[in-house]
Amino acid sequence: MNNYLKLFIFSAVVVGAYFALLASGFGQYIHSTAIAAIIFYSLQSLLLLWAESNFVNNDGQNFVLFVIGSISFRLLTSLLVAITYLVAIGEENTSFIMTFFALYLLFLGFELFTLMTNLRSNSKSVQIDG
Repeated sequence: MNNYLKLFIFSAVVVGAYFALLASGFGQYIHSTAIAAIIFYSLQSLLLLWAESNFVNNDGQNFVLFVIGSISFRLLTSLLVAITYLVAIGEENTSFIMTFFALYLLFLGFELFTLMTNLRSNSKSVQIDG
């Protein structure tokens, strides 16, 4: 299955879970900016999938560097957005932090899952000398 389609399905499932939590009464634990955070992480994942498809060769070393770089990119941009939001609001907002970084972990898990499936397909094509 195409990674872009996987991202669309995953994002749709996360949005569905968001609305299910709102309908079930757990909406008080979710910050009002959750949809914006889902869009942010979806666009971030889209950018990383595009970069992977255009810049990563079948070279294993290049792929490992890309994985480390993509995780670092996701972490740094997430911290930048979260700190900017918290400074702009100027108040302690625990629900924002919990929601934002729960979504961070969900999308990081998705990214690692898709990258590892590509790593497995790349490692199968490598011949082991021995």
